[in-house]
Amino acid sequence: MAAYGLSHLVGEKLLPFLEEEVPVGLPYNHFFIFPEKRMRPELLNGAFPGTSGTVSETGWSNGFIFREYLENHFLKFVPRSDNQKVLLLLDGHRSHVSVDLIEWAKEQGIIIFILPAHTSHILQPMDVSCYGPLEKINNNLCHKLMRESSATITRYNVCEVAGKAYTRALSPENIQSGFRKSGIYPLNPEAIRMEYLAPAEVFKQISPITNTTPSEKNTHEDAVNSGNEEDNGGFVME
Repeated sequence: MAAYGLSHLVGEKLLPFLEEEVPVGLPYNHFFIFPEKRMRPELLNGAFPGTSGTVSETGWSNGFIFREYLENHFLKFVPRSDNQKVLLLLDGHRSHVSVDLIEWAKEQGIIIFILPAHTSHILQPMDVSCYGPLEKINNNLCHKLMRESSATITRYNVCEVAGKAYTRALSPENIQSGFRKSGIYPLNPEAIRMEYLAPAEVFKQISPITNTTPSEKNTHEDAVNSGNEEDNGGFVME
């Protein structure tokens, strides 16, 4: 079972990175995207073994980068036997959905499953149990580094900080909890309560005459109509 997500770390600019959810006991192999024009080795200073990355002018992912991630990083580290299928859970970002990508994934034994729109907070295991601790731990580590060394968080030390945060936040317990609470594994269709999927309620406009009696309502309507006649030279506009 593997899942894909997208997060941001504090840095000179927001640095997105792709991450894998892997079975318990295996290392976490990060893939960073830096806001640069050319990938340089020093950008991965302090990174854990197996960490890789690339660059984009915007610092965000796109279809080309996502394909590069899957081919050169994801397949290298995802554990499976020769004929075992891999379930890849994705949100509906446009970089995740293309005919070429889906055909390639089928050839590689990867089953791409796009989560329904606006459900990541209850169906994406990372959102459910890991992002909260990750954000808190990462912020604490950043503040500690800046407090103790007067250093700032840049693209040249973000890998080191992120690796420490991930080791603590993506614990076996948190990962298993995310899959369990989202009902993905063990498969549990009743894990998500129906009220979590209810459509948003629109505020209803309260009529100023809702609680009036019929005679009071008629009086109010007569007054409104009379006012309309005056405003329109005695003619009622319908």
